Amino acid sequence: MSVDARELFLKAIPHLDRDGLIEGHPSKLWATIDPFHADRLQRMGEYIQEWIDANLVIRYDTGRDTVLFFTGFRKNNPNIKYEREATSPYPPPPGWIRTRAGLVPNDPDLRWVIAEQYDPRSSYRGALYRRLMTTHDQVTTKSRHHPDQLTKKIKIKMLLLIKP
Repeated sequence: MSVDARELFLKAIPHLDRDGLIEGHPSKLWATIDPFHADRLQRMGEYIQEWIDANLVIRYDTGRDTVLFFTGFRKNNPNIKYEREATSPYPPPPGWIRTRAGLVPNDPDLRWVIAEQYDPRSSYRGALYRRLMTTHDQVTTKSRHHPDQLTKKIKIKMLLLIKP
């Protein structure tokens, strides 16, 4: 990633909302994070693409706006007081849902992996696990398996995901 792209990435972080989201239109983003460097305006789209190529950001369209989701935001802000921050004006990225504790992925495997990165007392970890149990209950209802059998399967799956 270029030096300018790295610098602008870091300049964007203080402007993210509580979900790690920010306006993704290049000129609007430039006006927010780097308005005094007019020479960078024309290349702002390239810098955003560098972030995407480095898997630091996911870009998605809401139908009204283009939004950037900084994927590592929550991991790097584990103790954020989510409920004290202003609500996000943007919908969650595709594949994620908004809970009272923050954005949670729809993919159960990804939820397990993310949950294990947080302190057991974390409300975000609790939200990830609650969402997993909701999924578990839905699977139990639909599959007619005994809940203990499914719990064992989920625990085994979790252990396989966490192993180095």
